[in-house]
Amino acid sequence: MSFESDQHQSAAGQTIADLSGSPYEVETIAIIRPHWSRLALPNLVLALCSAAVVFSQNRLDQHSFGTYLLPASGAVALLLWFLPSLRLLTNRLEIDTQTIVYKRGFFGIKTESLSFAAISSIAMRRKFLAATLRTGDLVISSHSGSEIVVRSVPRVKAVVKALQAMQAVRAMPMGQGLQTPARIGL
Repeated sequence: MSFESDQHQSAAGQTIADLSGSPYEVETIAIIRPHWSRLALPNLVLALCSAAVVFSQNRLDQHSFGTYLLPASGAVALLLWFLPSLRLLTNRLEIDTQTIVYKRGFFGIKTESLSFAAISSIAMRRKFLAATLRTGDLVISSHSGSEIVVRSVPRVKAVVKALQAMQAVRAMPMGQGLQTPARIGL
């Protein structure tokens, strides 16, 4: 997939150059969610709960089935499948032309934000299984010492390259290089 940044005005009709002196418009470049592999174990648990219910349906009497097995399998499915699925859907990394915002949580959304000017380094961490799935952890460090760690990012190597390229473009004086990140291939 590739991400493009064109010259568009914001919804209010003003560019960021009008508001802050910066020549860049705020435009969302990418929204990245965790890799699907984070649900492999929860989906296995759901399959096992469903198999236990189907297998026991005719083997237990109706009272034991309805009183013990269904509520227990429902609780296990809720705790070990639904909540991890909800967590996967609510975690996201939003990248725009000015900042990187990491939002996570479903009861209280925690937001961590860094502008490209505040970023000191962008790196990745991988384990063997993650490397085979082309995923890994994205580590974004700031000059102040804080760190944003985004777990299980799909195509993490391409994301790191793209973010480093954007950071390099943002560090250049306006007369040199690209004025906006025209095309970043992910």
